Amino acid sequence: SDVCSSDLPRWSVPGRTIVRHGDASGIRRDRIFAIGAHPLVHEHLRVCWQNVAGTLNCGRCEKCLRTMVVFAGADQLQNIRTFPDRAELPRILDESPPIHPIHIRAWQDFGELPLRPDEHAAVVALVARST
Repeated sequence: SDVCSSDLPRWSVPGRTIVRHGDASGIRRDRIFAIGAHPLVHEHLRVCWQNVAGTLNCGRCEKCLRTMVVFAGADQLQNIRTFPDRAELPRILDESPPIHPIHIRAWQDFGELPLRPDEHAAVVALVARST
């Protein structure tokens, strides 16, 4: 049988597909850096749970923002067609609500990413108003 312990039967379609959990080792930032240059990712990446009609990602929720910031740090956000334009990132961050405390540590680490000055300032300001 091709079923293994990492199969996710609740997402599989019997007789048609088997969904297997991929490599989740490392931290999110490293995984995003690893996939950032792939053209398939540029065209089809979806991380958002909000399911906004007509988009793959809302570009406003914390999960979208977190992913966008890391792609910006990898100098790939401008290539990801499923997110808002990179030039909008500082404004979007400035307009976003405070981050939930569970995510603060990750956002503090984002200050170490090689972001553009306006992006870095927006991340620092978001963390400051969230703590």
